[in-house]
Amino acid sequence: MFFHDMYQDDVPCLGQDMDCFNGYAFIDNTPTFRARAGERIRWRVAALGEEFHVFHLHGHRWWDGVCWTDSQILGPSMAITVEYTEDNPGDWLYHCHVTDHMMGGMVGRYLTES
Repeated sequence: MFFHDMYQDDVPCLGQDMDCFNGYAFIDNTPTFRARAGERIRWRVAALGEEFHVFHLHGHRWWDGVCWTDSQILGPSMAITVEYTEDNPGDWLYHCHVTDHMMGGMVGRYLTES
């Protein structure tokens, strides 16, 4: 999955700047990911462009090499891999924790079943 920003300066037909996952903005347009309890989950997340982003996943934590976390910073052109075993079924959000980016559409759903 990649973070991607689309700006009115670059795409004149946009009515506003958009903040996207995989080229799409806002829930029901952005990818909806699904998993089952007990599955080993791997997110590969990349930031395209010149912006910093913070990948945040509700209801889940992973070991980042230093501590358990539910958010991880990505600098421009940076990628991370997040891994954990699914153990918390529910309807969750993933989003960029930069408020302007989330409000610009950088938010999606992560659905997990028991």
